[in-house]
Amino acid sequence: MDYECLRNCYIGERLWKEGRVYTLPVDMEKHPKNFRPVGQAPEPEVPQSVPEPKEKETNPLVCKVCNRECKSDLGLISHNRVHKKQEVSNGSS
Repeated sequence: MDYECLRNCYIGERLWKEGRVYTLPVDMEKHPKNFRPVGQAPEPEVPQSVPEPKEKETNPLVCKVCNRECKSDLGLISHNRVHKKQEVSNGSS
């Protein structure tokens, strides 16, 4: 059976050229991206869907003093110690 080569490709040790018609052996693997039977209409391209942009999630772990975002509860607790040290040093001066 005759097949049209859809793109330049190496199969085995041979280069198959795009646009040419070849009589291929029955036992040869014919990938649909590489070969199409002569006379068969090309398959329509399926449009790829674009994913919807995700809304930015608000982080509940935000410092109430300086609005710094932290990744974990422990990070927020550790960060809040900085503000406590500043209050002590500002209060004693």
